[in-house]
Amino acid sequence: MIVPSKELLSAVLVLPIVYVQDYIEVDEVIYETEMIAGSINIYELQHKMKTWADTKNIAIQSYIWFGRGISRVSSMDDNVELYFEESANTEFEAVTQACEWILKDINESSKRK
Repeated sequence: MIVPSKELLSAVLVLPIVYVQDYIEVDEVIYETEMIAGSINIYELQHKMKTWADTKNIAIQSYIWFGRGISRVSSMDDNVELYFEESANTEFEAVTQACEWILKDINESSKRK
C-alpha cells in the first residue's frame, strides 16, 4: 500500500514529521516527530488530506470504481486550470497520490516565483 511521504504528512497534520513507516499496519499510518511517535487511522487521514487540499482551494473527489480507488483533483478557482486523475488499488492510495501531486505542484510553483 502507498504511504504518504513525511513532507505530505507534515503538511496535513501540521507536525514536524521525521519518519513514516513504509507500510500500513492494521489501517494505521505510523509516524514519528522529534518528540513523539504516533499513528493515525487511514480513513481519518484520508479525510484530513482532502480537508488540507480544500485549504489550497483544490477539490479532491474520490470513489471506488470496479474495485479500484479513483481520485480526481480540480481547482475551486474558475480562473485556474488544474486537473489530475489517478487510479490505485484503494481509495486511500488514490487520495494519497493526488495529495502528493498537489504538494509537488505547490513546491514547484513556489520555486518559480
